[in-house]
Amino acid sequence: MKTKFLLFTIISLLISCDDGDIVVSEFEFDTEDLDFCYTEETNETVFYNANDTDELIYAITDIEFDGLSENIEEISVDGSNVFYKKYNESIDTNLIFCNAISTSYSTEDTFTGQSGTIYISTIVVVDEDEEEDNNDIDGDNDLDNDGLSNVEEGYIANSNELQDSDQDSIPDYLDEDDDNDNVPTSQELNAGETQDTDGDGIDDHLDTDDDGDDILTKYEVTETYQDPTSIFNRNDDGVYYYLDAESNTEVYEHEISLANTYTTYYYSIVNLTNLELTNNNESVTYNILNLGTFTLNEDTDYQVVIDTDENITVYEEQVNGDMLIIYSSPLETETE
Repeated sequence: MKTKFLLFTIISLLISCDDGDIVVSEFEFDTEDLDFCYTEETNETVFYNANDTDELIYAITDIEFDGLSENIEEISVDGSNVFYKKYNESIDTNLIFCNAISTSYSTEDTFTGQSGTIYISTIVVVDEDEEEDNNDIDGDNDLDNDGLSNVEEGYIANSNELQDSDQDSIPDYLDEDDDNDNVPTSQELNAGETQDTDGDGIDDHLDTDDDGDDILTKYEVTETYQDPTSIFNRNDDGVYYYLDAESNTEVYEHEISLANTYTTYYYSIVNLTNLELTNNNESVTYNILNLGTFTLNEDTDYQVVIDTDENITVYEEQVNGDMLIIYSSPLETETE
């Protein structure tokens, strides 16, 4: 459903009208069609919204903006950098903005801004947002896709104290392997329900020794096949070594490396406030004009490395491919 930008104002006609009619302009755009692009040469970001016919509204700012930011930015902008244009033909914004050679279209009408401020508010959500409400306050989603909801894994909205069973700095609701035993949480459930193979009161997805044979799950492997869930790490009855308390012949203590990825979504809302637009015949003002909303996402890749002494190091992959250490245990202590 389209959100209408209705411009109802007290209008001063710069040319006389004998019948005394008041000119009222109506701008109609879909707020979900907001887009932007940044031009490095001019250090300018243009925010623009076009309907599917022949109208366009846009604002030019002298900032570098990539849409992936948690900050709320308040940008004072010269009103002359805000425009509404009605064209004589359908337009393609890809041919207008952020191209080495731009395409010009003939215009039927143009409104130019006289004053205004741009507010950019960005909401950050680590969530596919299945309910389309830009949050997961009730915790019923499953952000790490392991079969357990966020709330089942200790998610508490707006809390800095989140459940982290394996102490690898990744909270359980984002951790694909909650106990760091090299078996994904999703594979330690039974038909989507938690299970406790050795009956020790600790569910498998939180138990580093699932079968209770005093050999860590992650080490019940061979040097050739270091994945506990490999078909080559099963006994003659087809039971995985890590689930068979009687099977302790295959043991390989090794450093393991786990991949963990989740997606962060950025919902940016752009508003123009105290905006005045004019053309040759009329002046239009807005207290708040919602230019629109756009959504970007960014995959966050973590690599968890665990050595044979149970030390944990978590690396975050950078854009350039480098790995940044964001957590290491045990913490180094100063000696006197």
